[in-house]
Amino acid sequence: MNLTLSLYPQHPSFLLPDNLDIKIWRYMDFDKFEWLINEKRLFMASSHNLGDSKEGTTAQGEHKRWNEWLQKTKINEERFIVEQNYGKINQFAQAFSKNYYFVNCWHMNEEEDPSRWSDFVNYPDESVAIRTTIRNLQSCMSSWINIGMVKYIDHSKDAFYCREGTFLPNFFEWIISKDKFFEYEKEIRCIVDRLTIEREDLVNFFIHIKTSKLVYAPLLDLSQLILSVHFPSNASKSHKDSVARLLRKENLEHLLKI
Repeated sequence: MNLTLSLYPQHPSFLLPDNLDIKIWRYMDFDKFEWLINEKRLFMASSHNLGDSKEGTTAQGEHKRWNEWLQKTKINEERFIVEQNYGKINQFAQAFSKNYYFVNCWHMNEEEDPSRWSDFVNYPDESVAIRTTIRNLQSCMSSWINIGMVKYIDHSKDAFYCREGTFLPNFFEWIISKDKFFEYEKEIRCIVDRLTIEREDLVNFFIHIKTSKLVYAPLLDLSQLILSVHFPSNASKSHKDSVARLLRKENLEHLLKI
């Protein structure tokens, strides 16, 4: 797959496939789908609450790269500068991993993948998947929200991506990179940082009442975002009826794929 930079004015850490009309899926439990439809908002959780202990942390390969640089540095003054920079970057990365990045995740796949129901939701029998494309998702997002493919690396030995041979990665690499164990997720991420939210859109930055967690939740045009709504194969009639009622309220019932 060829990679290109996003057509939107995004940070260079965020790469997208050439085909922006590739299908992406969001699998969710019914309560999250209900919140999406009723609130018409994209739920962007703090990276600290995504469930992966390595999320936002420094890869061991990145530590190795810095240590190799230190070993090659013979002049004491230069060594001091490298040590100070390395220490500060680790401090910043640790601080940024908690309530600094806000993330929404999608699965990139041309077809619905039955195995993803059990991977991505807590109650597969009572879940829903919505289908869209990267292009549609972009069209719903404000320009300050970055969208890109997750980069899967071996956390035990790989360093973060450096564009065009530049040694120092940028801080978005910490949140757009995951361990290769999760490569099956084929993840597309929407990411925004707290400073940008506070500058651009503080009104949609709040404590979610049900979870008591800090979230960023920008408003959405559901008819522009959602191309179809899907059920798992073993969904009950009552579950399908509940989803249909929700969609009917917004004149979106035609999106159901049964």
